[in-house]
Amino acid sequence: MSSEDSQREQTRKRTELETEAEPAGTTSGIFLGEFVPIAADGMGDYLLVDERPGPESGCVREWDVDEGSRLPSLWPSLDAMLTDIAHSLDTGEPALHWHADAARAKFFLVSVYVPEVHDARLSWQRSRT
Repeated sequence: MSSEDSQREQTRKRTELETEAEPAGTTSGIFLGEFVPIAADGMGDYLLVDERPGPESGCVREWDVDEGSRLPSLWPSLDAMLTDIAHSLDTGEPALHWHADAARAKFFLVSVYVPEVHDARLSWQRSRT
């Protein structure tokens, strides 16, 4: 094999092994083919749907350009994400309570976000739980 072919095969195998070994919703230090980006901040961070097999398949996770996907899932599904955001917009209550509870169970401290409208512009203000 050429060095390029060898390196490509090594990367493919490493990705296959990590994908097979780790179910959806678990951490990953590499951006996998089963990660479907749904939003980007323009700085290398994403919201993604984790399509790996497992009980959390379809969950929405955050990808951090520096740390990968180390935090618990944000929502269990796209439907749960949209429902949570709509509820937050309707009531003014914080979004991401499901994520905050899951993170707290793993000894992480994360923020929830409260919607605010000023001059007809929506923004999300960070709030600690």
